Amino acid sequence: MSSPNDYFNKPEEIVDELESLLKEEGPLGLAFDDCRKGNQQVIQVDGDHVPDPERNDIWFFGDIHGDLLGMIVAIKYAEATSSEAGKVPWFIFLGDFTDRGPYDYLVLLKFYSLILDEEKRKRICVIAGNHDECLEYGADLGRFYATVDPAEFTDWLNAKEDPSGLPSDLRQRLGHATIKFFKRIPRAIFLPDGLLIAHAGVPHTDLHDTIKTFDDFDKPLCRQDFAWSRAHERAPKRRPNRDSKGHSFGRKDFEVFCKKATEVLKQPVERMLRGHDHYIDGHRYYTKYQQKQILTLNTRCIQPDMMDGPYSDCLCVARWEKGKLPQVHRLEACRDELKRVNRPSSESEDPNETDRAE
Repeated sequence: MSSPNDYFNKPEEIVDELESLLKEEGPLGLAFDDCRKGNQQVIQVDGDHVPDPERNDIWFFGDIHGDLLGMIVAIKYAEATSSEAGKVPWFIFLGDFTDRGPYDYLVLLKFYSLILDEEKRKRICVIAGNHDECLEYGADLGRFYATVDPAEFTDWLNAKEDPSGLPSDLRQRLGHATIKFFKRIPRAIFLPDGLLIAHAGVPHTDLHDTIKTFDDFDKPLCRQDFAWSRAHERAPKRRPNRDSKGHSFGRKDFEVFCKKATEVLKQPVERMLRGHDHYIDGHRYYTKYQQKQILTLNTRCIQPDMMDGPYSDCLCVARWEKGKLPQVHRLEACRDELKRVNRPSSESEDPNETDRAE
C-alpha cells in the first residue's frame, strides 16, 4: 500500500488487492513460507531460514481482538526499537484479530495493508487463532457464522446497516476474503532453537502415539489443538476431552509432547509462546512449567474482554531471544486515551475480579 493510513481511507482498494493475492495458488509469500510443504499448516523452520539476530529482530504480537489503538502502538514501538538498534524488524502475529474489541474490521484492514506491501510481507508471519479460523459462510442461509461466542465481527458482517459506512457488498467481500486467507495460514511454527509458536496449545496426549512423522502434526485434530486447547497453569496432567475443542493439558503432558516432537523433528522443542488466554498484565509466565517453559502474550489494552474495561496499565509485545523464551516489552497505556478511543459505557470494575478469560 502507498500510505500507512490506506487501511482507513481506502478500504475497497485493500480488499481488491487482497482478493487478487488470494487468487494465487500455494503459499502467499509470507515469512517462513519457503519452509512449508505445499499447503501444510505446520511449519518446521530450518537454520537457513531463521533471521540473523545480529541484523534482524523478530517481534511477537499476541491477541489483538479489535484493539486498533494497541495494535498501531505496538507496531510503531517494534519498528522504532529495531531502528534504534540498526536492525530490520520481523513480525509474527499469534492470531485472534477480531471479536471482543470495537474496531474489528479496521484491525484486519491494517493487517492486510501490511502484508500487501511485498517488501514487508516476506518479514511477516501470522498464526491462525480460534477466532480467526472459526469464521465461516453458510451459503444456504446467505449469512456468516462462527463457532465462538462472542463473535462481534460476524455480527458486523451480517448487519444490514453499519455506522462505519462500509457498504454491505464490501463487508461481504472482506468476510469472504478473510475466510480464504486464514484457511491458508499456519497453525504452528517450530523454530530450530527449540521455540514452538502457536495460538493456543499442543496436541493432547491421546494424539501422541499417532505422531510418527512431521506430516502427522498437520492432521486435523493436531491442528485443532494448536488453535484451541490451553495450558492449565497448575495441574501436572489433564485428561483429553474431545467433547470440547478448548480442553486443557498439564505441565507433564506438555513435557511428554516436547519429547515426542523432539524425536520426530530431530530438533529440540523446549519452550512455547502462545496467546489465547487474556491477562490484565498482558502476559503470563507459567511458573509451574519449569522443565519446559510457556509464555502467554496479549497485545491489547482492553483487558480482559470488555470495551469499557477493565483497562490494563500496559500492552505487551515480545522480542525473540535465541535459545530462550522471548523477552516481554511492556508499553505504558494511557487510560484516558483508551476511554476516549474505545468509548466506554461505564467505569471499569476492579481488574482483579476478571483476571483471566478466553
